[in-house]
This record gives sequence, C-alpha cells and structure tokens, in this order.
Amino acid sequence: MAARIKVFHIRLTKEHFKTDQEIINNFLESVTVLKTETEFINGQTNFWSILIFYDEKVKDIKEKTSNKISNEVTIELTDEEKVYYKSLKLWRQNKFYGLSQFRTNGNCKRKTNEN
Repeated sequence: MAARIKVFHIRLTKEHFKTDQEIINNFLESVTVLKTETEFINGQTNFWSILIFYDEKVKDIKEKTSNKISNEVTIELTDEEKVYYKSLKLWRQNKFYGLSQFRTNGNCKRKTNEN
C-alpha cells in the first residue's frame, strides 16, 4: 500500500487554535504516521503548516473458524462512516421486521393461475 499525504494548518488565533488541534488529533488516531514535516508561516494570520505522511490504520482482522458464511472484521470507522453504518443497520432492522410481520400475518400468498 502506498503512503498517503495530508496537509493541516494550525492557526494561532484563539478562536481556531484548539479546534485545529482537535482535527489533527482525531486524524492521527485513525492512521499510522510514517513521517511529518512542519513549517511556521508568518503572515496576516500566523500558523503552523503540517505535512503528514501516513498509512491507513488496519485493526486486527478476526476470522471465525466455523461453518458460518460471515467473518468478523474489526475496522475503525470515521464519523461519517459511523453515520452510514447506523443508517444501514436501522434500514436492515426495518426491512427484517417488515418481512417478519408479513410472514407471521399469513399475508404471504403466492398467486397462481388456479386462483
């Protein structure tokens, strides 16, 4: 897997300093850092420019040794992926309960030419 690069800026103003640091810290928790480069930039607003070379962090992958079709995979999700995951999980639950209710009500009748 090829290394990736991401650039961050930490603005030194009171209203941005803490937020900028939190963004970088959250990112650092989700990757394996290979190398960093920093440069202080003097300008209208002073800031640190940070270049991070990284690889995606891969969690341990656990495979069950049973006859089940699925395997358990543990991967850290981003906040956006967590939202999608929760939506998909809710959709699947609604789909399941809708089908279960359909079957238990006895409404599932197959239409044939004889009917």
